[in-house]
Amino acid sequence: MDKSTHEVRMEQWKAIVLQCQARPERQTAASWLAENGVNAKQYYYWLRQIRREAYKEMKNKSLPSPSGMETSGSGGITFAEITVPLNGDTSHHQTADLPGFHADAVVRLGTATIAVSNTVSADLLDRIFAAVNHAG
Repeated sequence: MDKSTHEVRMEQWKAIVLQCQARPERQTAASWLAENGVNAKQYYYWLRQIRREAYKEMKNKSLPSPSGMETSGSGGITFAEITVPLNGDTSHHQTADLPGFHADAVVRLGTATIAVSNTVSADLLDRIFAAVNHAG
């Protein structure tokens, strides 16, 4: 099977897998597959393929190391501890203990403050805002 055929089939099976996973809560996968004329062996084969592809993509997407920041021995980003004021005062930023860091943008959400520089990657910024959105 050539690459383009595999990609087309992968997209078709992703749609089927999503439909099966969105089935009514009390309905089993087996009954959904039978109702929709989907071969169970093919379904689980493609489910494995989709998961493998997602895992490869996840492994390949590592966060870039910001210039000037230390990284851990495993190549990941080391996070800096930032002191949070106990009285809820967020009128000032405590970035003095991050040498070389200059906040070009500051976002305040309630008592949380996110300070980022112009060198932040779009991927990291997307992940930050996704986490903030998920937190509520």
